Amino acid sequence: MAREYESFVARADEFKRLHGLRSDADARAAAIKFVLANPAVHSACPSINTFDELETFVGLSGQKLSGADRSMLDSYENLLGRFYCRHACGMCEPSCPNQVPVNTIMRYSHYFEAHGRERHAIQEYASLHSGKADACLECEGPCESACTHHVPVRTLLARAHQNLTLA
Repeated sequence: MAREYESFVARADEFKRLHGLRSDADARAAAIKFVLANPAVHSACPSINTFDELETFVGLSGQKLSGADRSMLDSYENLLGRFYCRHACGMCEPSCPNQVPVNTIMRYSHYFEAHGRERHAIQEYASLHSGKADACLECEGPCESACTHHVPVRTLLARAHQNLTLA
C-alpha cells in the first residue's frame, strides 16, 4: 500500500513540474474557474483560511476558464484522478465487511491534507466510536472492487489512519 501512495506523490510532483505550478493555489484557482464555467453553477464556496486566500478567491470573480486551465485539469484527471476519492459517492461503503465509514474518513483526510485543518480532522476521526480505518489494513478490499472510479481505497484509508491517529 505504501508503494501505491509513493507513486501518487511522484505523479503529483510530475504534474506540478509539467504545469509550472508554484503552489497548490494555482491549481485551486483553475478548479474554481472550472466549477464556475458550468452554466448550472452560480457561485462557489471554497474553504478560506486566511485573508490572502480570500483575496485570491475574490480576484477570480468574473474570470473565465482558459484553455490552459482546462488542459491542466484534464491532465490532473488523467494522471491523478484515480487517487481522488469522491468522498460522497458512497459506492464502496455497503461492501465493507467492517462497516468502516469510508466517506466520512475520506472527508476527514481531505480536511487534513487539502485544507490544512489537521487538528479538526484528528479530533473528528478520534470521535469515531467504531469502524476506524485500521480495520482496512488486513482486509481483502471489497471496497476497491465496488469503486466505480477505481480508487485504491485501502491505500487512501491506510494513509488517512496514519495521518489522523494520535499515537
